[in-house]
Amino acid sequence: MKNKKALIIIIITSVIIITLLYTLNNNKPIDEFNENTNLPFALGLPNTSIVRDEEFQIPGGSYGGFQLVKDDLKIWVSGWPDILDEYHVTSYEFTSDKYSIFGFTNGDYLDNAISTLKKHGYRIDMIPEQSSVQRYIFSNRGVIFINITVNPENEIIRIFVGLETTNKSGAVF
Repeated sequence: MKNKKALIIIIITSVIIITLLYTLNNNKPIDEFNENTNLPFALGLPNTSIVRDEEFQIPGGSYGGFQLVKDDLKIWVSGWPDILDEYHVTSYEFTSDKYSIFGFTNGDYLDNAISTLKKHGYRIDMIPEQSSVQRYIFSNRGVIFINITVNPENEIIRIFVGLETTNKSGAVF
C-alpha cells in the first residue's frame, strides 16, 4: 500500500513538473521577443490589459478578433492560444523604421535580420522564389512566426510577427 501511494505521488509530481517545464519552454520565445522589441503592446498581452491610445483606429471586427490600426502599424487581437480562447495581442505588422524587433527594422538588410534571428533560435521555414518582392518566413519552436518582406535590393520593407494559434475545435469563421 505504501509503495502504491509513493508511486502515485511520484507520477503526479512528474506530471506537474513536465507541465511546468513545457509551459516555461513555450513562454520563453514570447518573453524573449517582448524584451527585444519596442512595439507598444507585448505579444500575448490580454485584451483586458490593452490601454488604447486615441490614435488607434478600430476599422471593424473580423472573424475571431479585431485590429488596432495606427499610421504604419497594425495590431491583431484575437483568441490565443486557441482561436476560441480569450482575446490577446496575437500579431503585428509594420512598414516603417519606428518599430524594431531584435534590433532590426524596415530599411535594414535581410542578411542582418537572418543572422540575428538565427542567434535567437529562429529558423527559416520558407525562402521564396525570385520575384521583385520576396517574403521570408521564420519560426521559433512553433510559438512565434516572423514574415519579412524585402525589395529587390534585399532591404526590409515590411515585418509581420504573429503567435502560432491552435484551432482545436475546428472552428470555421
